[in-house]
Amino acid sequence: MSWRYGGLPRRDRPFLVNNVIGFLERPWPVCKSVRAAVSNVVVHGTTCSASDVNGPIDLDSRGRPTAASALVIDAGSRRYAPPTDITGRRRGSDLDIGAFEYPGR
Repeated sequence: MSWRYGGLPRRDRPFLVNNVIGFLERPWPVCKSVRAAVSNVVVHGTTCSASDVNGPIDLDSRGRPTAASALVIDAGSRRYAPPTDITGRRRGSDLDIGAFEYPGR
């Protein structure tokens, strides 16, 4: 997130929802520049909100969830999510965090 969003009224800022974040050293500028941060996984570093979690994501070499991706699978927020993942796969009733839905259900 650009620090420039921090200068906008909160209602005009982007949401940060259902993302996998590899490293987030401190809340500024990412956390403080968004309207809300919801259901993100931060692998290393600090989280932005109470609904975010820290820990391993266990993705495969292509960035897709595996059976071991417990922090990602069925952990996303439906409120702001698109109905399909990046490949066009429909998201389940309990959607996954990140760009890809886990197909192994």
